[in-house]
Amino acid sequence: MNKKNRMVIFATAALLTVGVLNYGDFESKAKATEQKASLKIEDEFVPAKHTEENKVKETQTPASQNSSIQRQSEGEKQKVDTENSIEKDQSSVNLQPKKSETKLVPIQPVENKSVTQHKKAQAQTSMPDTKVIDGYTYVNLMNRADENLKHLVNIAKKHHATLYAIEFSDCFAMFDNSSNQAIMMFSTGSRSVSIEKAEILCDMHPSIKNQIQGVIETGEETVVEIGEHESYHISKDGGNITISF
Repeated sequence: MNKKNRMVIFATAALLTVGVLNYGDFESKAKATEQKASLKIEDEFVPAKHTEENKVKETQTPASQNSSIQRQSEGEKQKVDTENSIEKDQSSVNLQPKKSETKLVPIQPVENKSVTQHKKAQAQTSMPDTKVIDGYTYVNLMNRADENLKHLVNIAKKHHATLYAIEFSDCFAMFDNSSNQAIMMFSTGSRSVSIEKAEILCDMHPSIKNQIQGVIETGEETVVEIGEHESYHISKDGGNITISF
């Protein structure tokens, strides 16, 4: 009897021990399962929360972006409108007709030929009857009717000058009527004049006019022979042209 009781007690104690161990294991497993479930619920809840925040942000961000873009576009539009307004103002100013400026041109009096010739004649008559040059007295020859002087007198008139000469000699002088300055001094064998007045020499010696002009252009001296006893030496010295014959 005692042996059986011991066996029963021992079996009961073993069962109790196994039950306690199983219960502890079951409880720890339950707690672990509970924690896992809690973590799973939190994980599912947090993304949902984040998703809602993201949705809110997504719904708000385009609106704010659109508002910013709208403000920017409005600013650009105002800038463009201002530039267009300035361009229109400038174009309107440019399109306005300019006032024509009236310039008064003085009317030059027209003199007829007879009056001009009369003034020239007065200028010639106003030249003195004599001029003293280097101690020699030169006489006005414009009113002389000597046959041998007509050719020179006519050339002097053509170039608005007055012809003078030393009495009873071959020394001549020609003076400009306007400036009263000597144009040329010449004698029977030599005549010299400035290049600006070279036309006077051409009128005095029309047969060698081309040669005179050639020396003026090239500056090279030349000798022109006309017949057996007539020759001309033409040279250019500085601003003067000289003929010796």
